[in-house]
Amino acid sequence: GSVKGAVTWENNRLEFEDLMFAKGEQNIKAFGWIMPGADASIDLQLRSERSELADVLKLVGVEPNFSVRGLLTGSLQLRGPLTQMEGSLVAKVDRGRVANAELDASTEVGFTIETGADGAIMLSTLELRKMHMWQQKGELTATGSYNTANGTNLSIAAHSFDIFPVMALLDFEENLTGTGDVQLNLSGYPKNPRLTGELMLTDGKLIGIDFDRLQGNARADAMALHFAGVRLERNGDMLFGEGTIPLTSSIRESLMIPEPDTNENMLLSLDISSDSMAIDWLPVVVYKDLKMNSGRMSAKLHLGGTFERLDMQGTFQIKDGGFEIPGLLLPFTAAEGKGRFVGDRIVFDEFCAQYGTGNLQAGGSITMASFLVERLDLWVKTDRLLYASPSFTGILSGNAYYRGPVEAMVLGGDVKVSDARLSYVPAEPNPADAAEKTASTGEPVPPVPPTGLDFKVQIGSDVRIKQAMTVLDIDVPVEGSLTVRGTMEEPKLTGQITADRGTVVAYRNAFQVLEARAEFTEQRGYIPYIRVLARKPAEQAVVFLRAEGEAGPNLRIQFESTPQMSTEEIFALLDLPEMLRGNGLMMQDILDEGIYVVGKATIDTLTRSLAEFLHVDEFSLVPRGSSLFRDGVELRVGKFVTPNLYLQYTSFYEDGFIHKIGLDYYLSPLSVLNLAYSTTGDFSFGFSIRMRF
Repeated sequence: GSVKGAVTWENNRLEFEDLMFAKGEQNIKAFGWIMPGADASIDLQLRSERSELADVLKLVGVEPNFSVRGLLTGSLQLRGPLTQMEGSLVAKVDRGRVANAELDASTEVGFTIETGADGAIMLSTLELRKMHMWQQKGELTATGSYNTANGTNLSIAAHSFDIFPVMALLDFEENLTGTGDVQLNLSGYPKNPRLTGELMLTDGKLIGIDFDRLQGNARADAMALHFAGVRLERNGDMLFGEGTIPLTSSIRESLMIPEPDTNENMLLSLDISSDSMAIDWLPVVVYKDLKMNSGRMSAKLHLGGTFERLDMQGTFQIKDGGFEIPGLLLPFTAAEGKGRFVGDRIVFDEFCAQYGTGNLQAGGSITMASFLVERLDLWVKTDRLLYASPSFTGILSGNAYYRGPVEAMVLGGDVKVSDARLSYVPAEPNPADAAEKTASTGEPVPPVPPTGLDFKVQIGSDVRIKQAMTVLDIDVPVEGSLTVRGTMEEPKLTGQITADRGTVVAYRNAFQVLEARAEFTEQRGYIPYIRVLARKPAEQAVVFLRAEGEAGPNLRIQFESTPQMSTEEIFALLDLPEMLRGNGLMMQDILDEGIYVVGKATIDTLTRSLAEFLHVDEFSLVPRGSSLFRDGVELRVGKFVTPNLYLQYTSFYEDGFIHKIGLDYYLSPLSVLNLAYSTTGDFSFGFSIRMRF
């Protein structure tokens, strides 16, 4: 931008002559003078011609936390002694947008500003002669006045108006939005406020609840907000409400309303009812991942007490409900329930639902404080509930409870597992858990207290451990019992699972289980210590497989035989690969070899296709040692640039990525000169003779 014009000191005053602040087609002009001194006075006019509203607001030190745009045209005039200045404002905003919502406006205001002996500036009178806001389909008008003796008198009327941008200006858009008609009258603010109003909105949201239509009347004073005739409609359902919400000291402070003279402590008094409404209107307070699919609910609630400690009375009933819980393969259907509102608790007298061929029964209570859950005391009884996770698929039956204050809740009970398949899945660290979580405001979010566990688990019929790995498959029916404690994030198991039959397939060799045991201790969390003995009749002997160690890569595998044979003879008998020879194999070795053998055919096919696509003679991934996990692979790309000259690029990871460039010059089909350089600075030159056998 640029500044043009003249500022002069003449006749003991600072004079502005056509002082213009310009930015493109936008400009603000200043005319008039300011006289300092004992009889300080002012006669100054500012004119704006299609100035960007956001820039003007920033210039005067106003920076809202949402987007405000538009082209401002108008004038501001100040005149008179600084002890009592007269002012006027005429302004119009075109192409306006507030929080990305359309809103144009015009206003005409007169006011008086007084300066006290202490230099404090205060607004003594204001006359809102006209305010007009309009959108494509709606408009809002306002008139009013203010003086220090009587406070504010304001009348607002809106017709077919989307109130979202106005709510955004008031920082109230999270609580109420919609389009429709509004009539408000405010008097006596802030000393003795009186508010009356009525509204009829469509297609909006009230405290997070979507609605098709909302209508009602309201009145308010310094003590409370009173509602009457409130009706909220959605998809043909209707919810009715009326009552009183007291204004707390914090609310009065935010509204700049002085504390009333009386110390009367008003209580909540709200009546809410519906004969029938969709159950998904309800906020989920017990389990945030609960998904409501269907169902109807009737309720009658009187809400009394205080914000900190509610006093509820009433009843509710649920019919034909349907919902889903993550991890369960089927949805719950035909949910039915009855309950009561008693004091600060929501009591479930009875609740049941169908789950496939099984069912669920539940009951208990939820204790509320400050409209938040303070404590849970819930119980659940399940019969043949089908559950699935990466490491478990099976049927659960038994009793469970979920109770305690929210900062120390415990999930426990007695459960029987049947028709289940268990497998070991190593836990992967979650990067989100390591980072400090923050809210949208950037403030740290308090950590969610861990949920404690206290379960007794009995292994029932047809429970099998099925573990499919590259070269080791396990299918073993088990029995036993476990105790699960710790937390949901860090479970700690104690107990034992045993088996005396089943199959272990190790590198294409099937062994029959003679004895197997998985022992759990709290020190190892949820990872068991495994002991397995299995046999396989072969041509010359019976081979035994012994496995012992913690589940996972460090499980140690050994082979024995009757009659006794050497390790080399056993490996030859079982047709095991050379790289597995030796006493005491680690599971990691078997995994390495399995991935190498099974994956090599696939990788070779893929790399040949890539070589053809890239028009090179070689594109391969080659193991750098006996273990793919420990030693990794190297990438080789090569091409004959002439019939005798072969150019090769190699890359691998070894304390950082290392790249090599090599040249092979074939003196003959069997004799080669080698030249190589790597990014580590190594240079080599050699001669080799290649012989085929």
